[in-house]
Amino acid sequence: MVNCIYCPQSKLIREYRKRSETTLMRPDVFSACIEKLPPAIDMHFSGMCEPWVNPKCADMILYAHERGHRILVSTTLTGLTVADIERIESIDFKHFNVHLPHRAQTADNASVERHIMILERLQNSSITPNYRCHGAFVSSEILSILGDKIHLSKPHTRAGNKNVEKNSPPARIQGPISCRRDLRQNVLLPNGDVVLCCMDYGLQHVLGNLLTCDYSNLLQSKELSRVRKGLTDESEEILCRYCEVHAQKKQQGITRVVSKLKTAMRNLQHHR
Repeated sequence: MVNCIYCPQSKLIREYRKRSETTLMRPDVFSACIEKLPPAIDMHFSGMCEPWVNPKCADMILYAHERGHRILVSTTLTGLTVADIERIESIDFKHFNVHLPHRAQTADNASVERHIMILERLQNSSITPNYRCHGAFVSSEILSILGDKIHLSKPHTRAGNKNVEKNSPPARIQGPISCRRDLRQNVLLPNGDVVLCCMDYGLQHVLGNLLTCDYSNLLQSKELSRVRKGLTDESEEILCRYCEVHAQKKQQGITRVVSKLKTAMRNLQHHR
């Protein structure tokens, strides 16, 4: 898919080019970085762009799976081939999310036909996808294939990084806050840089580079320490204070305990 209303990729490209000319993740760079991560860390082939724009995506998914990482995929199916599906369908995915096109996106007839062909092949594979759409659908053919399997949701501003029609820019959250992901949904970029999360399209919080440091160094980095400080210190300007999805006001006492129990129950159901 092109011209996605959900992901501010033009901002990402602009900021990333200031840091590196490496635009495609090479398998050797990927393996060098992944070897520094404990297997308990889930690998999400998602983040800030379409995974299968990289023709080696299936190779890297299989490599991470063989090393014991649980795998999540979020894809528009662009670039995904029948051969890729056949190679990865034996994996027990944590989630396999398919983001469907909306009516604001346009494509030629050949692209639409190919998309539907891949969608039908995926439906007939051993993979159990979750289908999502941020808006209305681009074709009646998709509805005829998937019916009520599609989850509708409204796009958001990606923590103020994207202007979304009818959505006001997010107000800065006041007071102590926390992150529902505990600041652990970091994103690995093609040059080895690691940014805070999938909302950081402006590369505001770069934690380090896995080609030159260990994972423990990222967790102890000055930038992550500054972000953690900013969760309670409003004088620190951090992206989290504009996040509509994972930021929440910090709770105290019994309210906080109840909230943690609810989160634990959601995570338990999520991992089943």
